[in-house]
Parts: sequence; C-alpha cells; structure tokens
Amino acid sequence: MKVNSDFVLSHIHIEMKEKKQTKLPLEPVDRHTTAIRIFKEFIGKRDRETMALLCLGTKGVPTHFQVVHVGSLNQSVTHPREIFKAAILSNSHAIIVGHNHPSGNLTPSPQDINITKKLIQSGKILGIELFDHIIVSPTEGVSMREQNPGLFAAEYRLEEV
Repeated sequence: MKVNSDFVLSHIHIEMKEKKQTKLPLEPVDRHTTAIRIFKEFIGKRDRETMALLCLGTKGVPTHFQVVHVGSLNQSVTHPREIFKAAILSNSHAIIVGHNHPSGNLTPSPQDINITKKLIQSGKILGIELFDHIIVSPTEGVSMREQNPGLFAAEYRLEEV
C-alpha cells in the first residue's frame, strides 16, 4: 500500500477590512477622560457586556477601533489573542481596551483585573503597551490605570497571570 506523503499548504493573505469610519479629533489619547468619552460613545449604551479595542499610533493618536467580543448581560470572556490580533495587524504602538457594565456598577470585577494582568503581560511580550483598561456605562466611566496605578506598574510573571 502506497502512502502519499504530500500535503497541501495554503498560502494566505491577511488584511483588515474597514467596516465604517468615525470622525474623531486628531488628538492624542493621553488622558483617561478622552478614552472614557470614546468608549462611552461606542459601547456605553449596549445591553450586553462588550469588549472593545482602541489602537494607538506612536504619538498616541487613535488609528483603529474594534469591537472584540460581545458577551452576556454581565460577562464578556475575551482572550488576549483576540485583542492583540487587530493591534498587530494595524501596527499599533499601544492599545486601550474598554468594556461596558450594563448594570451601571463600574467597580472592576476580579475577572476585569485578571484580564488586565494578562493583557499587560501579553503586551510586554509583543511590544504593544496596554495603556489603560476603561469600564463604561451609558453615563460615566472609570480608568483602571487611574484607580489602580500599581496594577500597571507591577511586573507579572507568566505563572501569576
């Protein structure tokens, strides 16, 4: 019996496809208030937890925005690879992630803190800084970096994440 050892290797081309455009002032997102405003506008009023990504260029100016995951009423489980996929494809220097809490309670959950730690570590490996993690409701928002600066300054080993 003859065994065929040949296999087919697919050659692929990966590209980002623009869904729509939104005009923003051409200013760096160097303050959490600007990031909160952007995330409130795009995901603050959603009825399910939604995780989104804001990609930043080297001068801190937004280059791309993407909804990464839509979850349930009180949970959005997102893996770092889904978040960094668009960041890598768009040659991002840094990213800001944000998600909404439909309940209006903006206190970070243990899961919010855990994913932030994972994104910080993943970003260090990839060379793409996680600048902030924003939590919004329809009317307000909080910056996890502002609330817990030690979280962003700490050095996490992979085993701890």
